[in-house]
Amino acid sequence: MAGVLPPFEFLAVVAEQSYGVPMAGSIASNVAGGNAAWIRLAGANRFGMRAVPTKRNIDFGGGFASPGYSVAEQWGIAGALEVIPCYSQMAFLAGWALQPLNSGLTTPWTYSGSYAGDLASCTIYHGIMRSDTSIKRTAYYGCKVPTVKLSSSPTGTSLSLSLRASSKQGLTYYAGGAPITTSDPTSGTFPAPADTVFPTDELLFIQTLNNFTIGGLTLTFPLSMDINIDNKLDALFFNSPFIIVDQKRGRTGTAACKLLYTATPDWRADMEALTSRSASFAWSNGPHSVTIGFQGNNLLDSLADDLQPGRQYEQTVTWKYQRDVAAGDIAVTVT
Repeated sequence: MAGVLPPFEFLAVVAEQSYGVPMAGSIASNVAGGNAAWIRLAGANRFGMRAVPTKRNIDFGGGFASPGYSVAEQWGIAGALEVIPCYSQMAFLAGWALQPLNSGLTTPWTYSGSYAGDLASCTIYHGIMRSDTSIKRTAYYGCKVPTVKLSSSPTGTSLSLSLRASSKQGLTYYAGGAPITTSDPTSGTFPAPADTVFPTDELLFIQTLNNFTIGGLTLTFPLSMDINIDNKLDALFFNSPFIIVDQKRGRTGTAACKLLYTATPDWRADMEALTSRSASFAWSNGPHSVTIGFQGNNLLDSLADDLQPGRQYEQTVTWKYQRDVAAGDIAVTVT
C-alpha cells in the first residue's frame, strides 16, 4: 500500500554552487527553484556509482610469485545513471551534462571557482533500503558528466549519463598520516521522497516528427536516433585522495539515425564528398521542447546499409560534430 514504506531506492541530484559544494537549502527548495531533481529509478541498477580505492599491489618478494600487500592513494568514484528524460527536468539535467558555463558563470546556474566553457557540477544523494528497512544514505560530491547518450525510438527514450565524482561521505581516508572519517547524510538532509515528486512528461519518439533536420532538410522516415556526446574532462588528484580539478577541455559528438533507404537525400554522396552540414535534433510535445543543436559543421562520418530479406531496407547515417567557428559548441535549448 502506498505510503507504508519509503521507496526501496531513491536518488536526488542537486546543483552545486562551486565544485563539491551543493546549493544551500533543502532538496525540496532546490527542486522548486529548478536547481535539483528527484530521479525516477525505473529499472534494475539504473544508478551504478560507487567508491573504489585505486589499489597498487606489491609483490611479496624474496623470489616468491605471491602478492605481499596492497596500498591505495586515490579513490575512483565513478558510475552511470540512466534516466527517463522528462521535459520538466531536462533544463536542469541537460544544463548539468551539456551546457557550458557562460562568461558570467550564471548559466546554467550561478557557479564559482571555474571558467566560461567548463561544466557545472552536482551533488548526488542516493538511498538504499536494507532488508531490515534501515536506509543507507550516501552523498557524492563534485559529480560531472564525461559522456552523454540520448537514445530515442518507438520502444522508448532514455538518457544515459556516465558520472565521475570528486568525493563522497562515509569514507575513511588518510591525510598527513591521520585518519579522517566523514559521515553519511541524515534523513533531515536527504529525506525519502513522496511518490508524487516524480514527473510523467516523458520525451516520446513520436514527438520528433519534423524535428530532426540536416542542412535545413527535415529527416523523413526515421526509425531511431542515438546521440552520443563526450565531454573531454581532465581529472587531476594532485596529492589528494580525491579529484581536486575536473574541468572541460573540449568535446566530441555523434548523431546516428536509422532511416528508411530512400533515393533522396543521397547520403552516400555527402559522405564521399566530405560534405559538412548543420544538424539539429528536437523533441516537442507542444508547450515544451528540447533541442540539441550540433551547429553548422557536421561531417557525415559513416553510412551502413541494412538489406534484410523480407523487410524494408534501411540505412544508419552517422554525423560527427566538428566545432563551428561561428556558432561554437554544441548547444541545448529547453522551453
